[in-house]
Amino acid sequence: MSILVDDSNKTACRAAEARLQQKNCAALVRPAGTGKGCIVWELLDAHPEMRVLYVSSEQFTNEIIRAIEMEQLRTDIPKFSIGDTVTVPGKKFKFSGIPTFEPEHFMRVSPKDTMKRKQFIKGTEQIAQEGAIQIFKLPGAGLEEVIVGVVGTLQFDVFQYRMRSEYGVELYMEGLPYEHLRVITACPCKPEDLVLCTGAAILEDFRGRLLVAFGGEWSVGFLTKHNPGLELAESLSV
Repeated sequence: MSILVDDSNKTACRAAEARLQQKNCAALVRPAGTGKGCIVWELLDAHPEMRVLYVSSEQFTNEIIRAIEMEQLRTDIPKFSIGDTVTVPGKKFKFSGIPTFEPEHFMRVSPKDTMKRKQFIKGTEQIAQEGAIQIFKLPGAGLEEVIVGVVGTLQFDVFQYRMRSEYGVELYMEGLPYEHLRVITACPCKPEDLVLCTGAAILEDFRGRLLVAFGGEWSVGFLTKHNPGLELAESLSV
């Protein structure tokens, strides 16, 4: 069969051919109307033993998400999170931080049934990655108990409902007096040696960053005055 491949698609055809020879499989991901069919027929003409699977863009995206989820189960690679970029080997990207709303309400949260520790950790981490909540913990502590921060109190109700309905976990929830968070960008001593004002606490986020949680804005002045060399970021980012 003789197939005419447009000049604009010859590069894609050669790349797919090289991939077939190297890996015995290849994928064509291109917008509609750009000649994928012609390229496929050209490849089949050269490789009649090959099979072709057509999938929609939605199916392809779901397969990528499923592959990422499976990779998350491995312990030898870093986990993905919101803001990460998936690309081909050799390409490097660097983005500025994604601004996020500073939580204004906080609760200490733990599972009522300690036997559901794994479900509790999985649920809180996944819901936090979606951006519905932000989770923190005390430095050095595990995730059996977390500090949940939200912008509006209704988010606590949604979080509690989702943990119950999607993960089968009932929660203990205790309100905390914090109103603000600041990332510690420079610390003159060990975090546990910082002089804190009443109602303040040192927390750690999912990226391992140290933060200080406190009540009124006046606390910033107290913290920097009584801890020379302490520097706090002006805003949060993920």
